[in-house]
Parts: sequence; C-alpha cells; structure tokens
Amino acid sequence: VRVGAPALSDGYLVGKVSRVGDAYAWVELVTSSSFLIAAVIDETWDLGVVTGDDQGNIWLLYIPEEKKLKKNMRISTALIGDYLPPGIPIGKIWGDGEARGGFLPRKVASGAHLTQLYGVQIYATEGVGP
Repeated sequence: VRVGAPALSDGYLVGKVSRVGDAYAWVELVTSSSFLIAAVIDETWDLGVVTGDDQGNIWLLYIPEEKKLKKNMRISTALIGDYLPPGIPIGKIWGDGEARGGFLPRKVASGAHLTQLYGVQIYATEGVGP
C-alpha cells in the first residue's frame, strides 16, 4: 500500500491513502476539504476538481457557469498521476451550488455508500512510483 493510492468501495472512489505504517494505512475520504482530485464528466469530457466540504458533501469545482450539465451525469477520475488511473467512477452530478467568479460548483452524489463504509479496497499499481 502506497501513499496516494486510491481507496474504493463498491467500485467507486471514496478516498486516497494518506499515511502508511507497518500494519495499517490511513485513508483521507473524498468528503474532506483537503481532498482534491482531477475529475472528468464522462458525458461531456469537461475537466474539474472534486473535493469535500468537511460536512459529508462532495463538490465538483472549476466548471464554467455556462456549461449545460444535467443531473445524473457521471463523474470519474482524470489522468493525473502514477497512483490514480483515469476512469475510476466517483459518482454523479446531483445539484448546483452558488455561482462565483464565472464558475458553478456542482454537488456530487457518491456512487459508494459513505454512511455505511466499513472497509475499502486499495487500488495498487506494481512497480510505479518511488
């Protein structure tokens, strides 16, 4: 298990490994405000950033306000690094936030059951990274 490796539940991204010890690993959840990950809207190929708000919500940021996105459009990881491959499902657009600076944040419904998260699977890539 390596720092930065994605953590999944039911095939959906729920976080990434933030610390590793001899017999444990800590996972930072997607609902954390310090969690930032590049994401793509599957139907339109628009790129944005997924983050949490420390209150259990997930947001898709940096999508221009004029983009016509619909509820239930799917969101997946975008290619950004060695440990996180593109195409891991995150969830779907669930609603809109308040527009600021030409961008309209979109609320994301996780594909995983975050309120019933008892264990995760760590996505590991062999021979990649330090």
